[in-house]
Amino acid sequence: MTFVRGPYADWLEWLTAFERGEDRPAGHLLPVDEALGPDMAGRLLVRVSAAYSARAARWSETLDRRIGTSQGLADLAATLVTARSGLRPLWTLADSALLPEAMRQDMRRALTDMVSTTQQTLEDGARRRTGGAELLAVLKQHRLNTPVPIAQPARPPSGRTVIL
Repeated sequence: MTFVRGPYADWLEWLTAFERGEDRPAGHLLPVDEALGPDMAGRLLVRVSAAYSARAARWSETLDRRIGTSQGLADLAATLVTARSGLRPLWTLADSALLPEAMRQDMRRALTDMVSTTQQTLEDGARRRTGGAELLAVLKQHRLNTPVPIAQPARPPSGRTVIL
């Protein structure tokens, strides 16, 4: 039996990996629009939403676990920096031109709300703690909703290479 790969299968494979926490290149994926047909596009949008929600939940659970096991303020600061970096794939998908604009707006809004709520919850918890001023300072210094710059790939030197 021969299986034919197509845009739907490509998206499903990519979304399954995304959901697991893998960040694969998306250059081979086609835009989710009317060109795929209304049924396929509709099914894919539901699957994108589910994968996005699962990845966001994974991020939140990981952050909770790491904060719960952090050892001191320096470890907490490192956890927050790592958590911000972990948001990058979610922001990237929410900004993907492969998805309809309405979906991108919904995903960005949901992500902004999740991050803001998480930050507020952490700060409120620090305020309630006796002696939580240092903890609050670390939380504010390493805010989750501070954008993490996306590293640009190094450009190879231009011109001739001299080999001696």
